[in-house]
Amino acid sequence: MFIPFLLLIIKASAQNSDEFISLNGIQQSDAGKMITQYNSLKNQDTHPNRQSVWINKATLDLMVALLLKEQQAFEDTVHCTDGIRIYFASSLSKSSGRLNNSLIIVSTYFSAIDTNAPSGAHHTDYYNHDGQDPLFKNLNAIKGRVYRKTFYGRGEILYDTCTNCETDIDCKTDDPHYITSGKAKKMVSNFGQKAMTTNSEWFDLGLLQAFADNKQLDGIRMYFSRHTVGDTSPHQDVSDKDALILVPTEPHGMWPFADHKDFFDCSITNDYFKKYYSKHHLFNLAGAGGEDNGELCPSNCN
Repeated sequence: MFIPFLLLIIKASAQNSDEFISLNGIQQSDAGKMITQYNSLKNQDTHPNRQSVWINKATLDLMVALLLKEQQAFEDTVHCTDGIRIYFASSLSKSSGRLNNSLIIVSTYFSAIDTNAPSGAHHTDYYNHDGQDPLFKNLNAIKGRVYRKTFYGRGEILYDTCTNCETDIDCKTDDPHYITSGKAKKMVSNFGQKAMTTNSEWFDLGLLQAFADNKQLDGIRMYFSRHTVGDTSPHQDVSDKDALILVPTEPHGMWPFADHKDFFDCSITNDYFKKYYSKHHLFNLAGAGGEDNGELCPSNCN
């Protein structure tokens, strides 16, 4: 069921510094073209590149700070900035064979109740931000660093399929985003064998805050992955669907061999559940679900 209401506007009137840009520095007009390129050509790329995108902690902190500032600027404390939608996108420079895929991170606000969505809400994209915000001062940083799957590790433990990998700790939490590292490895390994099907994935702002709150981290890595056939979720169809796995990272090694190592620890997922998820109004709506590993589009879209 979808219950619309009049869209609310941000308190602050449009200023000359306003820009229509994604959170990782892609102009809205270019973002639309790249998303369209991916959607129209993804079926022909039957072996998409196995890759991840890493964003440093300073950039993540600035991103969260901007979203919280914009959340406060809405007229309504409920229908306001609520998260991000991460789109799969493709460079316009290549239109055949193996595509040059990337990610576009877009802010969203809660625009209506949608009891079919895991979060119980419909999340509408918006690109208008203050172009003078500190987040947009370093475009190279906010675009992130793309890592392609290689034969040697650079802290990307989820690519490691050895039998002596780190112990798979079960955090035993009610955090709906949480998956074990064992499941994550299977999903990452499962990616790249078929044409992609998912358009985007939505995550709530509280999850980003939980990452930002942890001072031990040096960034966040977003892996391209794919659910296994038969994988289930109580509130959406995820079987054989592409997804993103968000993993915190910590500094590892010494220069010039330093890298950003995947950080498997229960502190972030427990902190998220305690501080944000259990108190979030979206997850307490009548008829709304509680499982939210990220809302996948085409099931839950803009």
